[in-house]
Amino acid sequence: GNNSFTGSSSINQGKVSLLHANALGATGGGNGTTISTAGSSQIELVGGISYASEDLSMDAAGGTVHLRSASGNNTWNGAIVNSGVNSGTFARIESDADTLTLVGTLTGTSPNLGYSLQGAGDILVSGKITGSSSLVSSSIGAGIRTLSNPANDFTANVTISGGTLKLGASGVIPDGSGKGNLSIAGAGKLDLNGFSETI
Repeated sequence: GNNSFTGSSSINQGKVSLLHANALGATGGGNGTTISTAGSSQIELVGGISYASEDLSMDAAGGTVHLRSASGNNTWNGAIVNSGVNSGTFARIESDADTLTLVGTLTGTSPNLGYSLQGAGDILVSGKITGSSSLVSSSIGAGIRTLSNPANDFTANVTISGGTLKLGASGVIPDGSGKGNLSIAGAGKLDLNGFSETI
């Protein structure tokens, strides 16, 4: 529903499907949502909705999908940050069909963590990617994952192990001293899409 409650929210067990742009209530400071992986928790987006700017914290662990776009061209406008203590784990964002657009900033809090973009549907990341966590175009699903923000300044590796990582502008993969490396493996593809990129 069209909710207006204030305060932070936590999803500690199961799946929560959001059927309204304001389903998670008020936005802004102190009103964000945390997804814990203890109970394979997940937010599901459906129906082609542009959601309110809800800040989202994802507890990276195991193979849990934290944010899933199940159907429709959905837009997540809030900032996303990963967290966790288990090295080598990922905050997983999946599109099963159509296109999921991420408008808010994606922040990586640790070089031991990463973001995994996955699924058969497409993902457009128009928000800035920053911080110290890696980025993976996963072999889970063959969707197109597009990066379109030249302000990206994250410092970790980019791995394309599946699907297609597509450029939506020039210079969206950080390069130079202190930046990560780009690697392509398996069925992964890099689509320059007519843009230029320094690796």
